[in-house]
Amino acid sequence: MTDKARARAGKRTKKNMTPLVVTLCTLLVLAAVVAGFIFAGGLITDAGSPATGDKETSSSVTGPDIPAFDSELIYGVSPDTGTINSIILCRLDSQKGTLKLSLIDPAMNYSMSGSLYSELSTLNIRLPQNGRFGGLLGYCSGDSGLDAGRRIAEEMLAVEIAHYSSFDSKVLGEYISVSGREGEKEISLKMSPSEAKGSKYGTSGTMMGFVKELFGKALASDRTVDERLVYLEVFDELGDGDVTADSVPVTVHNETLELDVSGWNKMRKG
Repeated sequence: MTDKARARAGKRTKKNMTPLVVTLCTLLVLAAVVAGFIFAGGLITDAGSPATGDKETSSSVTGPDIPAFDSELIYGVSPDTGTINSIILCRLDSQKGTLKLSLIDPAMNYSMSGSLYSELSTLNIRLPQNGRFGGLLGYCSGDSGLDAGRRIAEEMLAVEIAHYSSFDSKVLGEYISVSGREGEKEISLKMSPSEAKGSKYGTSGTMMGFVKELFGKALASDRTVDERLVYLEVFDELGDGDVTADSVPVTVHNETLELDVSGWNKMRKG
């Protein structure tokens, strides 16, 4: 065979092999894709149960996040005279699952800082910088007096107090008992969590009925009953031993009651 003949034969061979090479490459690519799908499918199958479980766990948490703490100042008031008969600081810890009620003696004196007094007195010009908690409604009218008391108690006790409500003292007396003379007042509960979750309020096993009935009787409040129900899950988990009631400690000076700062700090931290 001559050199020219060999060259022509080589070209024909290359032309014949080109379709074969393309076909083989195409088959290899398809095989790789199929293998990839099979491999991925195996991973999905193997990891299916845990992944589904994690997704279900995270999606089972519905509704708004429950804040870690809630706090409120509750006033017991005589509607006819506007006299404050009792003040109760309520602090709910949703992480620890505890509710603490601390009675503030209405005869306790307060003293505002200059900055707080300047702020509150612009709205309540008769409000004194130093006075008694029980006289607040005599200086301020309506909700402004309740909110002023909240701000004053927040500063004096060095704790956050987010909300306020007021009740007729007789209504509040159906649920709590306040006894003792000025400077020696004590608070006790007439209603335990287990009783609040009883059938009496129409929602056995949950405090929903109790919360709606109690706060539906409020004379004034800065939030609605429904806004409180964000904590319903926490309320329902409260046991009888998770709710405590005590009195903010005071000292007597020349017939006036003042906050026992040292005693309160120990109680607050404890």
